[in-house]
Amino acid sequence: MYFTGEAPPLKELRVVLLGCRGFGKTSSGNIILGKDVFDDKTKTVRCAERRAEVIGRLVTVVDTPGWWNGLHFSDTPELTKQEIVSSVSLCPPGPHALLVVVSVKESFMKETWENIQDHLMLLGEKVWSHIVVLFTDRDWLGDTTIEQYIECEGESLHWLVDKCGNRYHVLNNQSRSEDQVTQLLEKIEEMVAGNGGRHFEADTTILQEVEKKRSHLSTRVEDRETRAYRQEATFKFVMGETLPLSEVRVMFLQYKEKSTSARGTESKDDNDNSDTGRDPIDCPTKRWEYGGKQITMAFVTMTPCRKALEQTRRQMASGMSVCAPGPHAFLTAVCMDLPFSETWRREIQEHLELVGGRGVWQHNIVVFYSSAGWTPDQYIESEGGPLHWLLEKSGNRYVEMVSESSWTEVLRKIEEVVALNGGSHFDAEELGSRMGEVEPENWRLEVQQLADRMKEQELVKSMDTPPQSEYGMGI
Repeated sequence: MYFTGEAPPLKELRVVLLGCRGFGKTSSGNIILGKDVFDDKTKTVRCAERRAEVIGRLVTVVDTPGWWNGLHFSDTPELTKQEIVSSVSLCPPGPHALLVVVSVKESFMKETWENIQDHLMLLGEKVWSHIVVLFTDRDWLGDTTIEQYIECEGESLHWLVDKCGNRYHVLNNQSRSEDQVTQLLEKIEEMVAGNGGRHFEADTTILQEVEKKRSHLSTRVEDRETRAYRQEATFKFVMGETLPLSEVRVMFLQYKEKSTSARGTESKDDNDNSDTGRDPIDCPTKRWEYGGKQITMAFVTMTPCRKALEQTRRQMASGMSVCAPGPHAFLTAVCMDLPFSETWRREIQEHLELVGGRGVWQHNIVVFYSSAGWTPDQYIESEGGPLHWLLEKSGNRYVEMVSESSWTEVLRKIEEVVALNGGSHFDAEELGSRMGEVEPENWRLEVQQLADRMKEQELVKSMDTPPQSEYGMGI
């Protein structure tokens, strides 16, 4: 990195950290400030501002939520985008530098560059004059210099460095060396001098638009909470207290994307079943006890592929055999780490109605889970139309799964569903008649055959503790 001339030291420096999840933004903030002021053991879900005296300067650092590496700008939730824009308001009158964090441990692909570019454009074109690329994990390079790394990594990284005026620095995140921080601050000061001493000023129109969205969101969340309270009160008034169930049978439906997902899983080819070690039509099932209730859960993966519909149909039959005579409820999982798109909504509808036609919605509960830190109400109101449709079809029944203790609320919702359906579970014969127009007698025979085969293969085992779902949700 090359500069001309010397910049006078500033008494105060304000910086914002931006970048992908897992690239070391939070730990870099702690290194810059010389102490552990940010929690680097958990994901950053809200912007956080910390300050400290660093080498004779008052330094303010703003840490921000990251976006997913390997996905696209459109895969970043609206709430995360709003946090990124608002970050520059946490260090008034504005940051001197925005540090785009890039881990040298990760391959820098064209998609990585495009993702950075799209997210930075949330702040406007002027932002590029205030960007420094901050490479992390210097220890991973060994004897390789950062210049050699940039040269060898390829055209996409060259584009980023060139766009930032060849401004970059590298940190060893395993070291608290003061020298590397001093060099970084000096480079920022030289950039500020090159900008005529000016800090970054975000477009007020952009900031006002985000503030307006947040205000409207807050109002809608309050309205939703009020409606939920009234719905709960009406249910208790009309139905009275629900009868507790001693046994609960549920089918848990999770949506699995074809591409690498933010949940850390990668779908394989439709014909590749090596990741499961079992026949793809067998539905993984678990049984355990919670709160004095025997719970049986069958897991079904909804894959966005026409070829997979038949596999899903057979998985459902497999699951029905262990939920016989029928599940009390369907739990449809929604991950709040990703936007809820129309494509996602359509796939869930297609798979659920494949399972049991329109009647399945009377037994459906939406289960939200996330590492992003949003509440379901915030996520629902920020995502809008497609998710609202899913909730309305499900009778506005939803719950958040945070930990094992969340099962108390999940079971209460399931008992409400049973009460609303006259105390009955979902009808297996109705399911069979919907799926490919199978005759009830043939359907019962298929379910029984699958049940016998699963017992032979010992796929159904008792569990002392709830299992973990494929996507890391504690269930």
